[in-house]
Amino acid sequence: MSYNLQENMSVLEAYLDNVLNTLSNFSSKKFEDNISRINLNIDKFEQLRQKLIKKNDRAELRRASQSLNEKVKQILLFYDNIIEEKKGEQNSIKSELKDLLNKKKLNNYI
Repeated sequence: MSYNLQENMSVLEAYLDNVLNTLSNFSSKKFEDNISRINLNIDKFEQLRQKLIKKNDRAELRRASQSLNEKVKQILLFYDNIIEEKKGEQNSIKSELKDLLNKKKLNNYI
């Protein structure tokens, strides 16, 4: 593996670390800021990845990028957890709205 490829893999890893860090400190209050930061890092990651694909042998890239796979899995797990949390909040609000609607119907009936 060439030095340049190792250096670029470190940069890719840093982008993934930034995404993981943002996800681990994810706050609904700063949702837009968090998503913007994540998207910026993912865009930079993808640009560098595409450049590396064009300039390097696929087998060499596959070997060099094995360490990135675990970070990608962690990112996917964070996203899955956030989605599940938001679904739970959505279901809770849905239930509250249904209860309020039923109370309103009951009050109109009385």
